[in-house]
Amino acid sequence: MADLNIEIYGSPVLRQKAEPVQNIDGKVQKIIRDMFDTLHKNSGLGLAANQVGILQRVVVLTNPNTGEVMALINPEWKEIEPEKEIGEEGCLSVPGIFSKVNRFRKIQVTAQNVQGKQFNFSAESLFARIIQHEVDHLNGILFIDRLSPTRRFVLASKLSRISSNGDHE
Repeated sequence: MADLNIEIYGSPVLRQKAEPVQNIDGKVQKIIRDMFDTLHKNSGLGLAANQVGILQRVVVLTNPNTGEVMALINPEWKEIEPEKEIGEEGCLSVPGIFSKVNRFRKIQVTAQNVQGKQFNFSAESLFARIIQHEVDHLNGILFIDRLSPTRRFVLASKLSRISSNGDHE
């Protein structure tokens, strides 16, 4: 059971865009297994490869509706309808910070599985939120980037402490 190091707010890798996975081989499959171990050890809902210092377009998550664990390789999503909903988000890479974020309520997702087969599915509410949050990571975007300037100002000192020394108390 591997437990990967989670990159914390302030780490440059969190702001970099991940590269598409070209070849789903044993190395990528091991990364996915290690990411699942890390996700579960840290009680997260989702984890993007950037968060463990790997700049590849890989996400692991747990479907909150079924409990099924999923690996999404090269995931993409688009909204099914324009309706959005506000929900609280947190992030393993921004410990101790929680805030409300407006996201699309229903999305259509396309990704590859660990065998390299492309698949599609729709997701809504919390499940859709998790996927949007994790794909943002793959694009170098953190959930705090989606907050209002006022909310970011309120969180600025906490974020500064996290960035400078990992203190998230």
